[in-house]
Amino acid sequence: MIRARWSATVLELAVVTVTAAAGEDASLSMFRNSGFEAGLDGWSFSKGWSKMDEATRGRAVEVRTDGAKSGRSYLRVTNHGKRDFYGVQQGVQFEADTVYKISWWVRGRAQSTGHEKGGTRLRIWGYGGPEYTGDTSYDAGEWTYHEHTIHSTRRARGGVALWVWPDGHCDIDDLAIRKAFWRTNKEHNATAPGEPIGLVFEMSRGDGARARVTYRILDSNRKVVREERFEGVPPLSKEVVFESDTTGFYRLESRVKTRGGELEDTLGICVLARAGGLAGVRAFWQTADRR
Repeated sequence: MIRARWSATVLELAVVTVTAAAGEDASLSMFRNSGFEAGLDGWSFSKGWSKMDEATRGRAVEVRTDGAKSGRSYLRVTNHGKRDFYGVQQGVQFEADTVYKISWWVRGRAQSTGHEKGGTRLRIWGYGGPEYTGDTSYDAGEWTYHEHTIHSTRRARGGVALWVWPDGHCDIDDLAIRKAFWRTNKEHNATAPGEPIGLVFEMSRGDGARARVTYRILDSNRKVVREERFEGVPPLSKEVVFESDTTGFYRLESRVKTRGGELEDTLGICVLARAGGLAGVRAFWQTADRR
């Protein structure tokens, strides 16, 4: 499961690796050509911090059709260098106060280089948060799924790169980024006791098939206080109104089933006292006396 910390929005802190046939639906990706079905269209490449020259690109980057994770094609990046990483990257227009999920599938073969063996790393820039993730290995015979969730704090042009370290070849498919489906209609996802807050679901992309959405809201003790489902063909939108007389942290857990995958999102909702300190204590007991 995802390891996360709770704030007004629940965020991923580490890359999650899954070996089972799970994963995001790449047809919902903001990247152009996430599955490399259109060759290298939309993607740029680097060698270290410099743009990859044509000679290196001709040796290192190849679109193949012998056993893709999905569709017909996948990308192979071959790096037999000594130290430089090779980067596969694309620009992203980030929105403020928005959660994004980055996902990708890899497999490959690698030789040990020092204490490392077949490493990949994300670099994410422009969104106002940590620029790098920890390393994960691509040295596996089967396709392995990875995902990482970020919270953009500002509207800006940025991007995402997947770095491939020597020594070996790394196969990449369905390298995708998706904006979370859920948000609230209030700043910081916070409301006061007894005041409604709108939980807004928006799914703007799709492949023409129906999407099935299940969500539940849990209180601070993990008790389910609401559970519902709905479905439709994207573009699909819905607003759910939630309110509680009890202060605390509530957690919306959502699962969306599409033809191309099963997608999960988590959203934190804060119900805060109207006042803090002694005034807050008095207000709490005055409210309690009226119940």
